[in-house]
Amino acid sequence: MITETTSGKVEGFVLEDQHVFLGIPYAAPPLGENRFGAPAAHEPWSGTRECFAYGPTAPQRDPGITIIPEPVEAGDDFLNLNIYTPDISAKLPVFVWIHGGGFVSGCNRSPWYVGTRFARDGVVVVSIGYRLGVEGFLEIEGAPSNRAVLDWVAALEWVRDNIANFGGDPSRVTIGGQSAGSAACITLMVNPKAKGLFHRVIGMSGTSDSRMPPEAARDLGRDVAKRLGVRPTREDLSRFTPDQLVEAHLKVARNPFTAAALMKGFDPKASGLRPFADGETIPEHPFKAIIEGAGADVALLAGSTTEEVNGAIRMQRANLEGDQAMKSLESMKIDLDAYKAHVGTDDLVEPRRAGVDGPRVPRAAREDARGSRRRDDVRVSVRVAVTALRRRGRRGALSRHPVRVGQPRRGTRCRWTDRTERTAPSRPRDAPRLGQLHHRWNGRLAGLRERDEAHPLVRHRQ
Repeated sequence: MITETTSGKVEGFVLEDQHVFLGIPYAAPPLGENRFGAPAAHEPWSGTRECFAYGPTAPQRDPGITIIPEPVEAGDDFLNLNIYTPDISAKLPVFVWIHGGGFVSGCNRSPWYVGTRFARDGVVVVSIGYRLGVEGFLEIEGAPSNRAVLDWVAALEWVRDNIANFGGDPSRVTIGGQSAGSAACITLMVNPKAKGLFHRVIGMSGTSDSRMPPEAARDLGRDVAKRLGVRPTREDLSRFTPDQLVEAHLKVARNPFTAAALMKGFDPKASGLRPFADGETIPEHPFKAIIEGAGADVALLAGSTTEEVNGAIRMQRANLEGDQAMKSLESMKIDLDAYKAHVGTDDLVEPRRAGVDGPRVPRAAREDARGSRRRDDVRVSVRVAVTALRRRGRRGALSRHPVRVGQPRRGTRCRWTDRTERTAPSRPRDAPRLGQLHHRWNGRLAGLRERDEAHPLVRHRQ
């Protein structure tokens, strides 16, 4: 299957009866003269570009084992996107997916982000990659701030100009993401540069907290440059490879976005590699803009990833000492009594042990302690989401409260396909000890990885 883009012709392939185009560049590689600059138009190519394999990923530290399989692959053209469509001659709604990863990791090539099931149900899916960490967010003299945000806008502009040739309707674009991807969507929702490029937002478990002051961002840039023995300028820092800058940042980071650091408390005003209100790319804090009426014309569907913070705490129990967990929860303004009732123990460091820590707290009591479960445990059927995406001319179709559809099996959570992902149960029936719990968790991850690596799209490589 061959179609046109503004840079030249591209050829895709068929997967699960859907047309797939992988690794299409939407901007020039941000290297060389383009390093630390705003995204530039990609040079046109002659002939037909084969889009049979994923493109490279943004420079980042290889995280090794992760919950979401997100392989890292080096290469220049990492400002790329993937498209899944049922019919390039149609005019279907479009769903643009922005991956998460704390703005320092992640990619658009995860097997979990394959969009063939959306395409099967009549939605064109676009998953984008963007600059991460130092390349996307470090404040550098002579370089635009929040360069990754400019990447998101450039990708949406590409969708506006090209998606009709892939069977998509540029007047019916929904953006969505999870965690940092959700924060990106909320940032774009009120950003003047993105106005008119999309019409609906699906934000899962992530808000746009841009409270880091510009001076904190500049301090981090100076610290990284000082570590390398140069000035914090675009010219000087461009002499170093992305990997060298990643390592330099890790040496000076005051607020690293890691699970261990988050459990000790997270200060949203401390310097870090994430979006911030710089007065130009992000004119003001998105929450303030929303209060003033920005984004009122964009429908929003918001939800949360169940047990996300609890899972992080459980995985980091071995690194916690004393009341660190308690202090971390207090810093996040979490009701400690409700949280203790939810997890069934007063000890937030050691897991509850069957027959040792007392009787199990009844499910109803835990739910009452958590408050309204509909706010905290949003499970949305993908078919409901697809139906909402298809609706025309109905203001706020996605802003209605999500409907709970059915009751998933214990230990499963819905995601944006029509199948479920297995996660560690929030309360193991036999409440195993820590070592046993980690063994079970790792076993489930290994099973997921084997299943995803066996997917035909993962095996389809040049």
